[in-house]
Amino acid sequence: MLGSSILRVVDFCNRYAWWVIAVGIALGLTSSAYTVRHFAVQTDVKDLFPRDLPWTQRAFEYMKTFPQPEMLVVLDAPTAELADRASTKLADALVDRTDRFRAVHQMQGGPFFERNGLLYLPMSELARLTDGLAQADPLLQTLAADPTLRGALSALSFGLMGVQYGQVQLDELTRPMAMASDTVQDALAGR
Repeated sequence: MLGSSILRVVDFCNRYAWWVIAVGIALGLTSSAYTVRHFAVQTDVKDLFPRDLPWTQRAFEYMKTFPQPEMLVVLDAPTAELADRASTKLADALVDRTDRFRAVHQMQGGPFFERNGLLYLPMSELARLTDGLAQADPLLQTLAADPTLRGALSALSFGLMGVQYGQVQLDELTRPMAMASDTVQDALAGR
């Protein structure tokens, strides 16, 4: 009985093939139009849950206060080195707080920029930096050979030799000498 029913359906489709194709296309278009008009998925997170629930109200308040998913922390310090040190300390402390922060990045610091930072400088600034390092070579060699207070004072004596030979004005040494004085006073005071 099932076999004869299948044969009749196949025979009908064979005999009226163009009508069967037209009806199939019409049914497909009608069902597509109905689906487009009547079925929709709500993708806006704000409309998925009722707004009168306490936790959704807190979530909306949080989103209003912090509209962006990222937070940026700007550190200010007297010197770039102190700011870098504070930034590294803060990043190290926050990276362990996976319950609060998904990821922590140092935008202008961290191990990558410590190794590769010079690659991102403009050519003019890189040339200025290398010229300054070349001029400071005797000073850096003295500090590298003797990283004690004696070595630091010996390095400062290069500035006084520059004054003696007319290469540097005495006023130009005011800032380095004041910084050295502050450092020595801090070391003596135990800070």
